[in-house]
Amino acid sequence: MLCVADTPGSVCIYYGAIIGLAIAWILLQFLILVGCYLVVRERFKKRIDDDSNSMQHKLQDDFNVFDNSRHVHWADEGN
Repeated sequence: MLCVADTPGSVCIYYGAIIGLAIAWILLQFLILVGCYLVVRERFKKRIDDDSNSMQHKLQDDFNVFDNSRHVHWADEGN
């Protein structure tokens, strides 16, 4: 048992409890780290998917042959 000098407010605790608390603290920190990693990974995947979908829409808008109002018309084409 670990006891600090008998002063007011001193705490006595068993070594097993100290080891248990240390292991629980490390386990809690590890679970928080894994949770943050999963959240960041999902947000990164979602952002990549959104960016690729946005890029697809832009390409479809730019190269859509049915929408001639957004394309350059040259003066010698007669349009």
